[in-house]
Amino acid sequence: NVDYRASRSLLFRESGHYQEAVKDTILTRALIKSPNLAKALEAGVEVSLDSDMAYITKIAEDPILVSLAKPGPDRTDADKGPIIDYLKGLKFFSSFKNSRDVLDQIASKVELITAVKGEHIFEEGQPGNHFYIILDGEISIVKIKKSFEEILDTLVLVRMFRGQTFGETALQSKGGLRTAGAIASQNSRLLSLHAEEYNSVLSSFRNVLKEEVRAILGSSVLFADWPADKLDYLASFAIVRNFDANA
Repeated sequence: NVDYRASRSLLFRESGHYQEAVKDTILTRALIKSPNLAKALEAGVEVSLDSDMAYITKIAEDPILVSLAKPGPDRTDADKGPIIDYLKGLKFFSSFKNSRDVLDQIASKVELITAVKGEHIFEEGQPGNHFYIILDGEISIVKIKKSFEEILDTLVLVRMFRGQTFGETALQSKGGLRTAGAIASQNSRLLSLHAEEYNSVLSSFRNVLKEEVRAILGSSVLFADWPADKLDYLASFAIVRNFDANA
């Protein structure tokens, strides 16, 4: 089933199983070019695939890239679906999984940017204007040692990969400055969310969280007699913390 294998190759790639993805991708292209291969495979015949058999001019593009290619306001619910599914799988958004409206807001605002190896995403001391999610590639968070404006050394603090986020620290206060720089260690694709949109999303999430916490408090015997305004005040201080088993 060619369509099945093509879809499975994308799923393998998105989940980080690249060797399996490559195997399915090559076989898919070979089957499209030479349908008779299917009979050989069904018969259990060992098939050797060369580059000519694997080549095909039209290759299905990753659904999330197709969606991100459209301007945010033009994205339909179907377009936003792959983006939302991707966000749900990220640790940073684990608390947002049940907040469809918030994820929908992000999916309609986020933009795709590319960075070539060695390119600076931002530099230490610059104002923080964007929050970033790594779609693929590698980003290094760095500190640069200077003497009289001459760069002496670049210290890599951490390397970050697909699914990790960065850049939020400077967005926590208005006019906040970057405490470190970010450089593309490899050719990379990033999802970018402007500071205003990032803070708007967090504000929406806090409102959703506040409603949920207020309902939980109201159903507890401890707070059964509390008036609504007191529950509302208490709920406004709630934060989300995640604990692994036995932590």
